[in-house]
Amino acid sequence: MIKRPVSARFEHPLGEVAVRLASGPERPPGRPGEDAAAVLDCGSGALLLAVADGMGGQRGGARASKVAVDVLAERLAEGSADSAHVVDAVDEAQVRTKASRGAGATTLVVTLITPEGVRMFNVGDSEAILMTPRGKVKVRTTVQSPVGYLVAAGALAPDDALLHEYRHLLSSAVGIDAMRLEVCPRVAFGKTDTLVLGSDGMFDNVFEHELLEITRNRNLEDAADELAMLVAARMRRGGGPPCKPDDMSFILFRPTLGKAPSKKKRKKKAKTQPKGKPKAASKAKAASKAKTRAKAKAATS
Repeated sequence: MIKRPVSARFEHPLGEVAVRLASGPERPPGRPGEDAAAVLDCGSGALLLAVADGMGGQRGGARASKVAVDVLAERLAEGSADSAHVVDAVDEAQVRTKASRGAGATTLVVTLITPEGVRMFNVGDSEAILMTPRGKVKVRTTVQSPVGYLVAAGALAPDDALLHEYRHLLSSAVGIDAMRLEVCPRVAFGKTDTLVLGSDGMFDNVFEHELLEITRNRNLEDAADELAMLVAARMRRGGGPPCKPDDMSFILFRPTLGKAPSKKKRKKKAKTQPKGKPKAASKAKAASKAKTRAKAKAATS
């Protein structure tokens, strides 16, 4: 639930985090937005980031997104931060949202970060994308909609999908019977890779190539500020295309990859004998040669 704009930065042993949240420009003043976000420190061994985008009206949507991030925090506080706990938390959020009177539904994207890499989980059209500083997309979650499936199949370009008339139609959300959780394989971080996760209020107002350009080779806070300004400008009437006024929430993460101390192999030094003192083997060899020459001389005389 967004009660006021949020601009925050966090440091963690695994990396740096920048968070931006803001209510949509068409929302009446004083009325909170329906997005929610979470940065959960699971110790030096894990970090969990989450964004939820509520649906079903202001009160119902805000309640559903809050339930989702609250359950994540509760479940990860109970045990170790691993994929099984995230899946259990999403299942629990589904049960609580459907049982909560007046709650709507919510999209949800979660990233579980460990020293081995990042694993992404998503329901609906909140997304996560991992990019290299050279502008290459390592992995991106699939938007659970007819348009999203076309993009995943390679039948529609991501930038063209932003302008598609049916982009807003969803096939899955937390709180509806057709909820389906997608779990991506774990991907290792590279040096200065950037992870971005956010609601459709951010992703629907930025082309993929713009997102790649903003985040590559740039200070994370500066990248977050520039991205937030671009999204706000696009949401204003005449600021696009694309132009979709909505609540905005996103999280940027950049890993801290420590270099392990190098282990140099020590070269074994060859043992040397003092000058003027030949080895015992050399003495024996010289004596043998002298004896052979003496025999040969005796034979010829």
